[in-house]
Amino acid sequence: MFTLSGVRKFYDWTHASLTLLLNHLSTIPATEYAKDVPGFGFPTVCAQVIHILNCEGFWINTLQAIPFDDQDPANWPTVSDARLLQSEVSMRTLNYLSRLSEQNLIAPRSCISPMETSRSGRPHSSSITS
Repeated sequence: MFTLSGVRKFYDWTHASLTLLLNHLSTIPATEYAKDVPGFGFPTVCAQVIHILNCEGFWINTLQAIPFDDQDPANWPTVSDARLLQSEVSMRTLNYLSRLSEQNLIAPRSCISPMETSRSGRPHSSSITS
């Protein structure tokens, strides 16, 4: 069973880890951040970072029954841009968590798959459907 305290700790850990990653990425040349990486999950490190933030945004919106549009990596081409998006996504998540109670954390809810709400057209390997 999940607890509200546990969810908040997981959120804190996740964003602290993401911040460490962005700190490291800020030390590499911008050309490497935007360079195609064959065999990688997404074509570039930049696209992978934006995907991670899109995942959080998708699920927070889905839990609130709010439509979500994926952010395009082309609109967030630098590590500094990714930090801005991280801040935006984080604010939405913290806002959601601030209104969440133990009772509605464990309440059953129906979730639809990312393919039904995301415009990216990319399948997601861990879809939850009801």
